[in-house]
Amino acid sequence: AAVLQFGNTINGFPHILHGGISALVIDNSYGMLFMSQNLPPAFTANLDINYRSPVKENSYCILRAKIHSVEGRKLRMNATLEDAETNKVQVESTTLFINMKLSAWQVWAKQVADFFGYKII
Repeated sequence: AAVLQFGNTINGFPHILHGGISALVIDNSYGMLFMSQNLPPAFTANLDINYRSPVKENSYCILRAKIHSVEGRKLRMNATLEDAETNKVQVESTTLFINMKLSAWQVWAKQVADFFGYKII
């Protein structure tokens, strides 16, 4: 879980956080989650966001994300964004990430290493 505070400069409607910002934060948390579990690189194939109530500017929220299942190259996760004071779920999400094929991962890793001047052993 992570505690977040959203300011007042990223609103979509006066005093309300833009929904795209909450989607971005949730999608990014999925990436951090699978990387923290040492799973192979993966990319978002589907992101489902359900807005339950507005996230008010300057509010504190709790973001909870977890892995639901891993089946072959498919990684399913879910997350909630909750008001830190009331624990009310404001945003719910599910996602499907797809792991890169080994050959694509090797090409990508070489490109990243070349870009940063690293040598792959």
